This record gives sequence, structure tokens and C-alpha cells, in this order.
Amino acid sequence: MPAITAKDDGLKRKRKVTKDDVKKRARAGESGSDDEDVHSQILLLEAEILESKKNYNNIVKLINIAKDHESDTESAIFASVALCRVFIRLLAAGNLTLQRGASDKEAIVIQWLKDQLSEYKAILVTLVSDQDLASTALTLAMKVLKAEGEQLNANKDFYVFPKEFLEHIVLALVKSKNSDAREEFVEKYVDEYDDVRFFTHQATKNILTTRSAEFTDPEWFDLFFDLCSPSTGSPALTPSWRTSTCPRQRRRRTTSFLSLSIRSTPKKPGWH
Repeated sequence: MPAITAKDDGLKRKRKVTKDDVKKRARAGESGSDDEDVHSQILLLEAEILESKKNYNNIVKLINIAKDHESDTESAIFASVALCRVFIRLLAAGNLTLQRGASDKEAIVIQWLKDQLSEYKAILVTLVSDQDLASTALTLAMKVLKAEGEQLNANKDFYVFPKEFLEHIVLALVKSKNSDAREEFVEKYVDEYDDVRFFTHQATKNILTTRSAEFTDPEWFDLFFDLCSPSTGSPALTPSWRTSTCPRQRRRRTTSFLSLSIRSTPKKPGWH
């Protein structure tokens, strides 16, 4: 490659700015401004939802933005993060739980919120299958799963885990081309939490049993096996992982993904 001379460098510095350059810069500026406007709008919609039940329809607006991930990825992720915060707050406040003595109007609102949550979870599962968005979507999905699981276990005498949602996440991870997301799931969740490990095994078994026609290639079995195999040598779990079969046997300290208060009588595993 010939060296750049001072003359050449000077010519580069003196290059005239064309009309096309001005138009490109203007478009870039407009695009950046548009993104900021959309993000500001998303934050406003989120704040209004948490401010009053009258603004629950803003959830639909955020879901529509999150759906549009193919044409506006950044805004879709921004909306997905906002929705994650919204639903975690609503779940923690019990706004998706039908209380005894609730009116018909309240029951309708709660069912509507549950429907919106289901749609949001479906969006996250779709994003988990996306090669570029898998990691972020997985983090959001597991945050929602945790919040939903803790709400399901409120005032219950038996342990309930959101098995169905985890199964959808597992299926999306297996079908995803992003191996990093699968490794992240194993390292952050399967390795760390006994309940996630146990129910991931159950999800894998159920998928391969009920959808065997879709996974005839041995490569699929390898992916499922890798996904539910702890990388740190954590022991496999049985359905009695919450309790010890022998009172005198010293139990390994278990770690639950769901933050639940420990009762004097251990909860029995349940399904949801």
C-alpha cells in the first residue's frame, strides 16, 4: 500500500462537503432524535401504568412496540425491559391475583392483565430464539418467571413452580442458534438453583415425550442434554428435592430461584 503523502492528506482535508453528505447527516440526526423520542415515550407509558389503573391500556402500546423487534430492535428491547418492570411490580402488588369478594369488574381487569402477561411472555420466548437478542430476552424471561413463581406461592401450603413458562423458555433455547444463550442459562440458572435444575429436567422430558416427531435428529438430543446438564457437577434432583427421605441424613443446602419464606413444614413440589 503506497504511503499517504502530505499532499494527499491535504487534499483529503480540503474535500468539499456535498449535498448528499448534508442529507446523510440530517437523516442520522433525525434518526437519533426519533429514537430518543420513542424511548421517552416508553418511559412515560411505563410511569403512567404504575401511577394509575386507568392507564393499563398503555400496556398494549408497549406490547405493540416490543412486537416490532424486526424493524426497530432497540425500541423493542427498551419496551420489553419496561414491560418487565411493570409486570414485576404488578405481580408483587397482587394486582394479577383474584381476591375473595372481588367484583365482576375487578375480575375482568385481572383476567385482562393475565392475558397481556401471557402475550408478553410469548414475545420474550420469541426473542430468546433470536440469535442477537437471546441473552437479553433470557434475562427478562427469568425475571418474570421468578416474579410469577413467587406470586403463585403466596399463602400456599405447597410449592408451585411456573413449569409451563420454563418449558417454553427451554424449547426456545434449544431451537435458538445462539449457543451462548444456552451456556448462560446453564451457568446462571441450572447450576445455581436446585428448583430450576429439577424443572428443566422435567421440561426436557415432557418436550421429548409430547413432541418427539419434531426432534428425531440425534443432534437435538445433544442440545437438550447439554441444556439440563449442570456444568459444575451439581447432583441430579428427584421430586423430593425439597425434603429429606431420612430424618438423620444431613442434607445439602438447597438454593431456590424463587425467594420464598421457609416454613416449619417444607412445601411439597407442585406444578403450574
